[in-house]
This record gives sequence, structure tokens and C-alpha cells, in this order.
Amino acid sequence: MRKALLIIGMWSLAGIVWSQELYVGGTMGFTDYLETRCGIVFKENGVPKDPFQSLADHGATIVRLRLDHPPYASSYSEGTLVDHKSVANVKIGMQRAKDAGLKTLLTFGYTSWALEDDQKLNPYVAPLAWQEIAMDLDKITDSVYAYTYQVLDDYCSEGLIPEIVSIGNESVWHRLMPNVPESELPDYDPARSAALHNTGSQAVRDISAKYGVNIKVCFHMMGPNQTKWWLEEHTPYDLDFDIIGISLYHAWNKDEYAGFPSLGPYVDYIVNKYNVELLVMETAQMFRTGGNDNHVDILGTENIPPGYPNPPTTDTQKKYLTDITQEVINNGGSGVITWGNEWVGCDCYIYADPWGKGSSWENKAYWDFDYNLHDGVNWMKSFGYQVPVTFKVDMTGVDVSKGVYVTGEFPNDQGEEWKLNSMKPEDDNIYSYTTEMEVGAAGAYYFLNDDDWAAREKVPKECIVHWGLDRGYIIPAGSEGETFAFVWSSCEEIRPVSVQDKALVASEPLFNVFPNPIQNDRLNISINVGDKVYLNITDLQGRLLIDRELNCSAGDLHNIDLGMLSEGAYMVRLHFTDLQRFETIVIMISGT
Repeated sequence: MRKALLIIGMWSLAGIVWSQELYVGGTMGFTDYLETRCGIVFKENGVPKDPFQSLADHGATIVRLRLDHPPYASSYSEGTLVDHKSVANVKIGMQRAKDAGLKTLLTFGYTSWALEDDQKLNPYVAPLAWQEIAMDLDKITDSVYAYTYQVLDDYCSEGLIPEIVSIGNESVWHRLMPNVPESELPDYDPARSAALHNTGSQAVRDISAKYGVNIKVCFHMMGPNQTKWWLEEHTPYDLDFDIIGISLYHAWNKDEYAGFPSLGPYVDYIVNKYNVELLVMETAQMFRTGGNDNHVDILGTENIPPGYPNPPTTDTQKKYLTDITQEVINNGGSGVITWGNEWVGCDCYIYADPWGKGSSWENKAYWDFDYNLHDGVNWMKSFGYQVPVTFKVDMTGVDVSKGVYVTGEFPNDQGEEWKLNSMKPEDDNIYSYTTEMEVGAAGAYYFLNDDDWAAREKVPKECIVHWGLDRGYIIPAGSEGETFAFVWSSCEEIRPVSVQDKALVASEPLFNVFPNPIQNDRLNISINVGDKVYLNITDLQGRLLIDRELNCSAGDLHNIDLGMLSEGAYMVRLHFTDLQRFETIVIMISGT
């Protein structure tokens, strides 16, 4: 099939929504328990090191901790107190996260391990202390409110203020029910479920007001299919939350995204339809097979999608987590938190359940079987750090007597968004403005030729990304800095050249791409300077598809076979090593 290619400039892609905050991290709820009760010594480079600090040093911005109700022991645990989710022990984790400079997501599970399998008559049983009031909505909502408020008040009074509070854990169906057979439960009542959530949310709002902070409220769902259904069913009941959290495991999700073709469009739909943030609160990937304790291991190689190293290595884990995080944030999501990354193998009880001692997850942790931090953790290093970002506009033939400005969903040097930022004049009628942004950020922007909102440029429809009016930017994983440079009211990208470069390339661009559309599935690139050039082509999730090293003389022509690429948008990035220049274009391939 012939393919038509259209070069549309940098990042002119539809459907990208900016996320206010970027979260990358993992759970750390077992950590103190594993150290003090199980004798685990977490190490980095063979040397003992605080594991919270290890995560922070490798790019994490947040950790997740979970609270549950007592009792914390049963005959399954031979009476051993498995209390890592107690109020007191979670407080230890909150302090350790704060000491490492990490934010926290605090999950209120509202459950316990009080009943064993032959005693637990349905999966939705309320904690033992709340059993008698489980069907009295007024009383149980009062209990949810009081418990949530008291715990948060205790933590916040000591300066341990969570960034996010999740009201419930993977809550989809009944919640906080009496211990009766499921067949005897009343019909599911979405109004009751919404009331239980909203009373917990109100406790968070009241604590936020008391301490003058802004704690975000999250509702944690299971997979995408359940989330879409739940939102459609429960939105009429005035739900109060800021973030939808989902669990996402390839083996269990089976690439089913509620009718959407992939994760990205699903995230875009939820974020835009419901005007909320979306966070992958649980996911994981293997770094090896097998285990190092006697506990059964779950979530094996079926969790590895095609295209990733299998049998798994640390690269499998790192690349998979980088890819899904990039896809989430490219489509307006707020980030990814992994689950069980601290659940290393051991010879002690982690749950009071029938599965016994040890871990089912040690081959998905960030510490290897010698409890040494491994390279898989470094997926987070691709996100969350700040890089210089420059906006440039060519104002040739445009009235600039009242100045040139850029505005958008990005922070200026005072940290303020949607401000009219004055751009500095350069040579050749080009104006520029530079700020700092976090890798992973995405958003809208446009140029103006007066400090008046009415003086904005008219962005051509071919490069509108946001709100039906604006340009869009993305700071991709691993970026060292980005430039977004266009001709005023045009999709035409500009490539300004430094003084040193001008001496090398005169008035010519560094490269040309032709013809447009392409013919015979080949992209022709003419390099106009002598240099070593690294060329790569990636999809919009950052997955590397084509990688070439070109040793170029001026005038060299290189033919890149695109026959293996399907229809869609791709990024072509060239690194001119001697000139220390990066050039990026976006191409669209469509069938003809």
C-alpha cells in the first residue's frame, strides 16, 4: 500500500491535554515492616541505604501508603501481628517519605483482615468494628467521616500532609457491607456508594481548610472498563473528587480499554469528559522470572506485551513503565505509581491470608534477590525533572510595535501560568521566550503581538491541538530541553541558527526532507552539513522504531525505509553532534 506523508511541524497533534501535576513513584507501605520484622536490608550499589531516599534519588516524586483497620492477625499468620497498614506504622512511612523529599498518596482502604475464608461471606465486608452499623447509612457515613478526619488531623498536626488521599481501594461495587452471603445483600445502590465516597471526601476537604492546604481527593477504581461504567453510573450523584485512579496490569487488563483502541485515547476521554485528573495508581512489570522465597508468584510473563524483552530483564521493566507513563501524560493523565516495588522475597508474613509467608511479587520489585537496587527503577528518571523550554516565533511582515508575547499552560519564571510573557527580539525578526518545565509536561500555548488577549495569532486548523484554538507542546521522556519555533499564524516550523552554526551552514537549513508526500514508502533526507548525525524515529509514546547513525558530508542523501510503519503520527529527531543541535519534525503517514 502506498503511504502519504505530511510533514506538519513539531508536535502539532490533536487530543493532548495538559496535566497540572506529574506523579511518578511507587508503593512503600511494606518497607518499615520488612526492615524491622523481617530483617531485610535494602541496599544500593551493595551498600545499605534508606529505600525511600533511593526512590527519590532515582526520579520518584511520590510514594503510596495504605491504611487499613485492625485486627492485623489471624490463624493464617499464626497470630503474628501484620500491622504495616496501622495508623502508627503508616505515620512512620509518611515521615520517611517527607524526609526524602517525596510526596505521599494515602489510601484509606476501610477494610481489615479480620475474617478468614470460612468466615468471610462476601468480598465487601466492612471492618469488624463497623459490622453492626453497615446497613445504617447515616451511622456508617458518620464513621467513615470521623475515622478519615481523625487520622488526617493526627498526621497533619505533625506536618505530615499527604498530596493525595484516596477514598477506598479498587472500589467498584458494594462497599462496607454486613458479613452475609452475597446472595443476601441488597441490590447495588449507586447513591449509597456515592454517599460513602463523598463523606470521606468531605473529611479531606475539611482538613484541607483547617490546615490551609490543598489535599487532592482520589477515587481508586480497577481497570478501564470498570472505571468508564462507574463514572457513567455514578456521576449523577454529585461525586466529589479531583483524580480518578486506576489499576492497570497488562495480563489482567488484556488491552481492553472500554471500547477505546489503546490506553491513550481512553485517558484522553476520561480526562476531558469528566474534567478530572487520571492517575495509574497501580501497575507493575517483571525484571526477571522466578522467585527467592516459598510464596507463590503471580503475574508472570503473560504481563509482558509483545515487543519487550522476554524473558524479562531490568530493561523490560524500565522500558514498559517508561512507555505507559509517556502515553498517560501525552494524553492528559497525571502519571504512574507502581505497586509492590518494595515487596521483596522474605520469610515472614506480609498478609494475614492463606498464602503464607513471603512475596508473590519479588520479581517485579525494584530491589533484586540480594535486596540491591537494580536498573529497572530508573524509568522514573525520564520524568519529573526540569529542562529549559524555549518558544520562538518568526514575526516577518507582522506589526511588532506593541511587542510580542507568548502565553499558555506553562509556568513562567514566577511559576505563573496563562500570563502574557514578553518575548525578546533576536535576529531575522525572530522573538523568543525561555522558561523551565518538568519533563512529561504538556499543554497549550499561542503567540500575541500586543499585551492584550485580543491580539492573539490565528492558529491554522492543521496545527491546532487544544481548545479548538491553540498550539500544543509536549516535553518528552528523557528530554534535555525543547524548542517550539513557528512562523506567526502558521504551521511552518522555523530553524534559527546560532552564530557558530551560520559560519558552517551559511543560509541553508541543516537538512531537507522530500518529497512530500513520500513515494514508495521512503523518506528522503538531505543533510546539508558535514557532521555525525544520529537519526531516530519514535511513535508518540516515545517507543523507538528506527535508529540510525549517519556519518554525513554536506549534500549527502539518505533514504529511510518507512515500509514497516503503520498509519499515524511519528517523531523524526536528528542530533547533529558537532553542532550540538537537535532538530525534530513530526510526520503523518496515511494510506492512499
